[in-house]
Amino acid sequence: MNRYTIIIAIVVLVFIAACSTEKSPTAPHEFEPSPFENPPQTSKIEEKLKELAKPSYQSPVPETTKRLEREEVSSHLGVSATVTRVIDGDTVDVTLSDGSTDRVRLLGVDTPEIQSANKPGEYGGITNEQCLRQWGFTGKDYANDLLAGKSVTLVLDPIAGDRGTYGRLLAYVEVDGYDFSKLLVEYGLARAAIEWSSSRVLSYVSYQEAAIANNTGLWSCAERTSRHERFNGSHE
Repeated sequence: MNRYTIIIAIVVLVFIAACSTEKSPTAPHEFEPSPFENPPQTSKIEEKLKELAKPSYQSPVPETTKRLEREEVSSHLGVSATVTRVIDGDTVDVTLSDGSTDRVRLLGVDTPEIQSANKPGEYGGITNEQCLRQWGFTGKDYANDLLAGKSVTLVLDPIAGDRGTYGRLLAYVEVDGYDFSKLLVEYGLARAAIEWSSSRVLSYVSYQEAAIANNTGLWSCAERTSRHERFNGSHE
């Protein structure tokens, strides 16, 4: 073996040895762990998130939630009664199951007066007293049709109290599963009495807005008021 052959052989052996020490490609399941492959324990983090998610006893409860809770409570305060007399659209006399009698003022609504004048601004910009009174009588007739002689459920409202200014029992009147106050507002026979404490009045407002938009019931008096003022020359 000449010197040239020996040199070539040595070079080949060195090259083979160098290749054997090179790092082989990593198989998919043998990747080196990334810094995030073994993260710190998450149990404490999760516990903290759960703790933060819990409502704080000191944080204010949304008004909508309060209202729904009050309605849920009031639904359990129903008292059976029979309507013996309709005074007007929002006031009735009843006989309770124990034989006692009482006068009930419907909560959350107000029908136009039929015995006295309505207060200015009570029904928006309506000033046509005659028109309002006519709808007051219509509301009374409607109450007679739906309530007189009927068995009803009187639903009390914790935030309204039991008695009003004139000593009348304050309650929602439910007949055949319907909230009579809601029907009055929906058909434009009453306004939502937002100035009084009542759990359901906000829902009545939505029905009132629809009635106003459609000139339903007493809200048609606004158009008649405008015509009356123009006729008398008092409309500026």
